[in-house]
Amino acid sequence: MSNRRLRTRKRRHSGEEKLEASMSISPKRCDSCLTQDDPGRLFPAYTNFPLNDRFPELSALVHTCSHLELIHLKSEIQPLLRRDFISHLPYEIAIKILSYLGPKDLLQCAQVSRVWHAVSEDPLLWKHICQQLNIPRCFPKEMHHLSPRLEFSTNHSEVSPPGSRNIYICGWKEAFMREIHLECNWRHGSLNPPKHLPGHQTLMTHVITCLNVYQDWAISASDDSSICVWDLMTGSRLARLSGHIGGVWAMIVMPQRETPLLVSGSTDRTLRVWRLDGLHWPCAMTLFGHLSTVRCLAASLSDSEDLIVSGSRDTTLRLWNIRSGECLLTLQGHLGAVRCVCFRDSYIVSGSYDCTVRVWSALSGCCLHVLSHHTDRVYTLLFDGLRVISGSLDTTIRVWNLATQRLEHTCFGHQSLTSEMVLDSARMRLISSNADETIRVWDITSGECVHVLAGPNKHQSAVTCVQLTKKFIVSSSDDGTVKLWDRETGAFVRDLVSLKAPGAVVWRVAVTSSSRRLVCAAGTRFGSEQPTQLIVLDFDDRPGYGQHVCQRKTRAHTANLPTAISAPGVHATNTTTSSPSP
Repeated sequence: MSNRRLRTRKRRHSGEEKLEASMSISPKRCDSCLTQDDPGRLFPAYTNFPLNDRFPELSALVHTCSHLELIHLKSEIQPLLRRDFISHLPYEIAIKILSYLGPKDLLQCAQVSRVWHAVSEDPLLWKHICQQLNIPRCFPKEMHHLSPRLEFSTNHSEVSPPGSRNIYICGWKEAFMREIHLECNWRHGSLNPPKHLPGHQTLMTHVITCLNVYQDWAISASDDSSICVWDLMTGSRLARLSGHIGGVWAMIVMPQRETPLLVSGSTDRTLRVWRLDGLHWPCAMTLFGHLSTVRCLAASLSDSEDLIVSGSRDTTLRLWNIRSGECLLTLQGHLGAVRCVCFRDSYIVSGSYDCTVRVWSALSGCCLHVLSHHTDRVYTLLFDGLRVISGSLDTTIRVWNLATQRLEHTCFGHQSLTSEMVLDSARMRLISSNADETIRVWDITSGECVHVLAGPNKHQSAVTCVQLTKKFIVSSSDDGTVKLWDRETGAFVRDLVSLKAPGAVVWRVAVTSSSRRLVCAAGTRFGSEQPTQLIVLDFDDRPGYGQHVCQRKTRAHTANLPTAISAPGVHATNTTTSSPSP
């Protein structure tokens, strides 16, 4: 051990001697050396040392330095040791590394340097995030002129063209930023002044029975026999569809065709098919056959078929081809009025005032199953292809397995009529609104109630409608309010609409597919000064969806960036209303 220490000490001394020899400079050269910014002239011998001999020389020099000199050395050395791996790696590998980051981390990476900013803006990174969070890359019509968009391949292995990175706005990142901006405005943003669209007639006693949104249109039907189409951008009425001679109590939009169709059902016992061509809005045909009020409608989800099914107070259902106007099948078996219907694949499911749910074959018209555990009228239905979910005046919600025909769960908790249900397929959650002033969230795999949307901020009268957005539950009530609830926790967020007139009621609510606008159908029960009208709330306060605006808005809310956004829910048939049915 002592010999090893002695050899190390001798090696260090020899290194110091060599260093001193190399640093010995004659007085004649001293001034000229110090005026040159060239370390090689100050240590002429050091640069000629072999690489292995330089280490002992450096060690000897470091040991002779004072504390301040060591601090100076550290400040000089540290920047030289840093390597920007994103700048040095091939672009494809840098993209692959950043693809493992979430949106919050990518936004922070964009602030590191210009190179990091360019890489973190790559559309493929944001496309991957948007697809994971189910955010579509869609832009409203008024934004198409802002900037040309690059179309990128759906293949994740392809990298964006290098020349495009700093020229074009990243459409996918813009879509993500817009999603966050809208969520912030829904949750706690100041509301823009709403648009008030006047009712169908001057009388204040008319009821808006049905409400749909399609693209930038709101379509409302009333018990005054009319249907109105509204432009949500301008607030103007585009058309008034006249032809029914009785109140319209069922309505459905079929967007599959090149020219979308609107089908309506009325107390005049007819169905009418309207072309939503944006110009003339003609009635394409009138379908006759029912002997009483047409109360519910459902359309086939197939793009290749133009089939709808109608349910009536005459206890029958009819299957129609709306291209030819032919009634293909008449389904008979119910002993009471048919109140709700679903149509999926080759199955038709109907609920009736005879307390039963029936499953029919859309091919043969035969009744396949009769589900008869309810003890009172069935008012609302959901069918996802596997389960039939029914809500009744007997206060229960029942979940049936279609394959086994077994009753899987009976959900107890509500105290009155279930007016509407929405299915969150991604989380396997069912949201139900009830006349007992509450909304409940159920786990349909176990039948357990997960949340009760009540408490001090609950509705003060029957809940008339419930809708889902990606982050929220929106509910309306006979008390004249529209409330917002957190979809994940069930917590109350805030009131979106609160009408003060006596007897004010909000019958229906509808959310546009982009979640930008909320449309509320409101009126009064007593014919007071509260007019029948549509109230439109716009949650996007920007003139455009420019990237710089999105970034400024989002920086204040980075803690709220989502880790997952589930798919939109499946809605029950949109034909119910809190008002007495005809």
